[in-house]
Amino acid sequence: MEQRRARVRHVWVRSGFGGPPSQGLVLGWRQIPRLASPPTWQALVLQVDDKTGMVRTEWVFVIYLVPVRSEPPGA
Repeated sequence: MEQRRARVRHVWVRSGFGGPPSQGLVLGWRQIPRLASPPTWQALVLQVDDKTGMVRTEWVFVIYLVPVRSEPPGA
């Protein structure tokens, strides 16, 4: 049985205002068309606020994401 490499789902989300990064989980991807340039990618990211426990999902431009690589169990 051929084993596929796991795709990165966990990311650090950088703040656009210079704040500390927060943890996020990528739920999906989309491309945003631009007039004279190549399309731009966005990820639908789920984040949990540690202080309030509130859950937020939002579309985040890929330039604000840093992938978190991990080895799956048994790899």
